[in-house]
Order: sequence, then C-alpha cells, then structure tokens
Amino acid sequence: MNRYFYYSVMLASMMNILFYIPKFLIHQRYTGAVSSLLVGGAAGSLLAFLFLNAIQRFPGKGLPEILETVHNKPVSRFFSFIFGLHWFCAALLPLVDYAYVLNRFLNPDATPIAILILLALVCTYAASRSLLTVALLMELGLILNAPIAIFIMAKALTSDTFNWDAVRTVANYVTVAPNYAAIAAASYTFIGYMHMCIFNRLFPPNFRYRFYIWLIPMIGFAFLLVSFFVPIAFHGTETVAAYMYVWTVTADSMVMSYGFIERVLFLFLFVFLNLSLIHSMSVWHQSMEFFKSAFWKKKPQVDSPETPVANYVICGVFLAITIVFMILTDERDTFILTLQWVKFRFVLEIVLVLWIFVISRKGREKHAARSS
Repeated sequence: MNRYFYYSVMLASMMNILFYIPKFLIHQRYTGAVSSLLVGGAAGSLLAFLFLNAIQRFPGKGLPEILETVHNKPVSRFFSFIFGLHWFCAALLPLVDYAYVLNRFLNPDATPIAILILLALVCTYAASRSLLTVALLMELGLILNAPIAIFIMAKALTSDTFNWDAVRTVANYVTVAPNYAAIAAASYTFIGYMHMCIFNRLFPPNFRYRFYIWLIPMIGFAFLLVSFFVPIAFHGTETVAAYMYVWTVTADSMVMSYGFIERVLFLFLFVFLNLSLIHSMSVWHQSMEFFKSAFWKKKPQVDSPETPVANYVICGVFLAITIVFMILTDERDTFILTLQWVKFRFVLEIVLVLWIFVISRKGREKHAARSS
C-alpha cells in the first residue's frame, strides 16, 4: 500500500513543472529564489514527515473522520468545507492553466473555453468514481506517463544547448535572503503528502509510512531544481523571464531523432496532458469527499458498489464553477490568483500539519493512560 503514497508524491512533484511555480521562482531568481529553494524544500520535507508521523496513528481514517474524533460535528464540518474549497482550487487553477497552454501551443484554432470543457468533463467524471478506482487510475496513469516525463527531463539535462554558465550565474545568488512568496512556491513541490488526507482511508490497521521515507526530499528536490534551472540553462539568465509558459517553451527548444517523433514539444504536451488530468481527477475527488463530509452524514466507503448521487451533484458543481471561472478571468488573472493561492496554501498546510500532529499526540497520551 506504500506505493499509493509515493504515487501522490511523484504526481505532485511533476505537476510543479506544468504549473506556474517555475515562473514564480524564475521571476525572483536574483532576489532570493535560490535560497528559497533550500528553505522551501526543507520546510516541505519537514511538514511531510510530521504529517505522516501523525496521520499514521489513524489508519483507515481520512482527515474528516479524524476531526470528528476531537471536535463536534459543526466544527468538523465547517473545516471539511474549508478544506474542500482549498482542494477544489488546487485542481481548478492548474487545469485552467493547461487549457491555455493547449490552446496556444497545440490547437490555436480552438477556444480555451472549449478545451477546458473537454478537460473538465473528463476530470469530473473520473473524480466521481470511488476512492479505490481513483487510486488505481492514478497508478496506471503514472506508470504509463512518468517514465516519459522523466525521459524528457533527462533529455534536457544532457542537451548540447544546456548552458551550465547560466546555471552557475543564478546559483551564485544563493546568498540573497529568501522571501515568503518564493518559499511558498518552492514548498509546493512537496505537497503530495497532503493527498493522504483522504487516501489514508485505503491503508489497513497498523500501517506505517516507513518504507523509503527518505525518498520524499530526494524526489522533491530533484524535480524542484530541474524545474527551476533547466529553463535558465536553455534561455539564459535574462531571456528566461520573458516567457509565461517557460517549460513549454523549453520543451519546444529540444529535438529528438526518433523516427516520427522530432519535436519534444508534442510529446511533452501529450504526457503532461495525461498527468494534468490524473492530478485534477485525484484532487477533485478529495475535494468531493471533504464536501460530502460537510453536508452528508453517510459513512465514507473506499469502494462503493454504486456511485452515490452526491458524487455527480458535487462534481457537476465543480464543472460549472470551472467554466464560469474561465469566462470571468484571463491568463493574467489566473497567474495572479495562483500566486495568492500558493502563498495561502503554505500557511494552511503549516496550520493543518501542526493541528493533526497535536491531535495525534493527545490521542497517544489518552491511549497510554488507558493502558496503564
């Protein structure tokens, strides 16, 4: 069962490349981004370790059930609603972002709203499935797409146009003090552990997150450094800031000589389209489960024989809000809102992790008192 946890870690780390995170960090490459990579990575790893240490004391329970054990129903349902909104935005913003990417680089003749509707329809339907089905779909999607994504990154690192001088120039700014926005953006790469707020329901009693736990910082730092330094190496220390979709342009700067596959861009867009759908499906399913805990009294099921009507209702609302969001905003608005959400997310994560950690310690003390 450990594999589902590492699938979440890997998926979140790779989505960092597609999301606006590299753009945020590159924008501050001279004003603290390099040192923020180290601080944000360390903070994300520490939060992951604390959270896993705490939530493994509640095997088979998601965050809503854990909150109900220590708080009354109105309080637990209120926070389930808040976390549901948070998780909904965690999938909405990347999905809208990728709709713009596909419109600009793959199909300029289509409108962004038409592309978004197609993407959102697939995600909302998949998100309405059971938790076990979502986990299996995530596993299958990562097995098929992660090797290709890693190959693209390896191709970039070994390219003849990779300029190590540009990397060294920016890396020399490591002495500049970090800032909060860059730290919050860097820590996003390690957000995969938060998926256990719902996926923890899959794990049996006496389960422990101890299998290769040291892979969390290794995977996170690897993807974080690659997502930040590779575009700089390809486009230079100054030109790199001119691009909105920096990694898409970087992929378009690479070529391969493998038969009918020549431009890396099309392979990149195809692979990260799949990863974007998998990510949005997984996160929206978790958001749906939080809303169900806030408004419905039924006990959550890992693999229900029939899809509850509530799943279709909530996912239908997700679809409608997503379409309205794109109609009312543009790319610049999405970029600004994403930056604000990333900064808010970091604070919410810290509060949530410390909250669950304290709850787990109190539960342990009560168990020890009863045993004695």
